[in-house]
Formats: sequence, structure tokens, C-alpha cells
Amino acid sequence: DYSIFGWPKNLRDQYLEKWHEEHPEPKALHWKTEDEGETYTVPHGYSDTVDHEANFYNAVRTRKPVVENEVFGNNAAIGCHLANYSYFNKCVAVWDASSKKIVKA
Repeated sequence: DYSIFGWPKNLRDQYLEKWHEEHPEPKALHWKTEDEGETYTVPHGYSDTVDHEANFYNAVRTRKPVVENEVFGNNAAIGCHLANYSYFNKCVAVWDASSKKIVKA
């Protein structure tokens, strides 16, 4: 709207009327609230650390590759570092693979 404030009032009103006809207000989104959702819990005494270590030891013992390997873990960590860099520096952060550094976009 700021670019049309210098227009004559009648021209501005005509433009806005036509624009609003062509671009109706979007309908409100209806989000599910927590009380409408489902809750999943793990069995009493369950430890994801036990499963994690069992998966690791099984991969070492069988020499079979795991899905979430070192490349997966590295990429996940880079994503976290990018988010932190962006947040603390208040900018868009980009991963420069050639220099292996985070840079401002």
C-alpha cells in the first residue's frame, strides 16, 4: 500500500477496490489444539539410550552400515549450527561446503 499513497484519492480507491476483488482475504486456518490430538508414551522403564547403544554395537559386530551414519550425523549437526548462527547473528546463514564454514547469505 505504501507505493500508492502518493496517488490521487479517487485513483487509489479504484485501484484498491479492484485489488481486493481479485485478492479476497484468505480463510482463517483451523489448527488442531492439543486436546484434540493423541498422546503417545513409551513403556515404563524404556530408555532410548539402550536402543541407541544396541544399534551401535550391532553395527560394529555385524559390520552392516547403519542408516543414521556419520554423514547423517554431520549434516544434522551442521543444520543445528546454522540455526544457532542465524539466531545469534540475526542473519540468514549458509553452509559453504568448499570452505566448510558458515557464512552470511
